[in-house]
Formats: sequence, structure tokens, C-alpha cells
Amino acid sequence: MNETKIIENTQKSSTENFKDLLRNTVRISKILWEEMPWFLFIMVFLTVIIGALPVFASRAMGTLIDKIIIATKTGSINVVLPTLVIFAILTALPSIIRIIRDYYDRHMFLRMQDHLELMALKKRGSFDI
Repeated sequence: MNETKIIENTQKSSTENFKDLLRNTVRISKILWEEMPWFLFIMVFLTVIIGALPVFASRAMGTLIDKIIIATKTGSINVVLPTLVIFAILTALPSIIRIIRDYYDRHMFLRMQDHLELMALKKRGSFDI
């Protein structure tokens, strides 16, 4: 009986916590949009690029394998080099873009931290008057 009561309280608490999470997410999103509207577009753009690059990298890998087969038949390595460079770039780009995205994420975190501290100070200042 006691265990049932604990489980019910936990589930109720989890539901309330989820509602609070959604409510706070909306509030933070509004503040973020007011503070840095360009940030959303940059993050979506970088995320789309990171998602699309593996498709192009797999195509480049397929082409690279075809070029390696051709190079072994003809004995010319010059056929492989341009495709190898393209594949290397497409393989390295997601890591570079993730670093850029992490930079913007950290930048957003610091700006939001400053903004929320300023909001708290203004609220505290209104109580002092």
C-alpha cells in the first residue's frame, strides 16, 4: 500500500516536472528569440548541413571506390586523387561544423546566462524600492 502511494506521487511529480519543463522551454525560447533571433537560423542551418553531409560523403566514397578500381586497371593514380580529396573534405566537414555549432551554443549559453542574471537583478531591484 505504501509502495503504491510512493509510485503515484512519483508519477504525479514526473508529470508536473514535464509540464514545468515544457513551460520553461517556451519561456526560454521566447527570451532567446528576443535576444538573438539570428541564432535559431544559424543552428538550424548548421544542423541541416551536418545531417546532409554524410549523404554526400557516402556518394563520394562510392565514387572513390570506383576510381580506385579504375586506377588499378589503368595503373594511373591521378584518377583517384581528386575524388580522394573531395572525400577527405566531406569527411572532415562535419567535425568542423560541430565545433562551430558548439561555439555558437556556448555563446548562446553565456548570453542567456547574462540575460537571466540581469532579469533577476531587475526583479530584485523592484522589490527593494
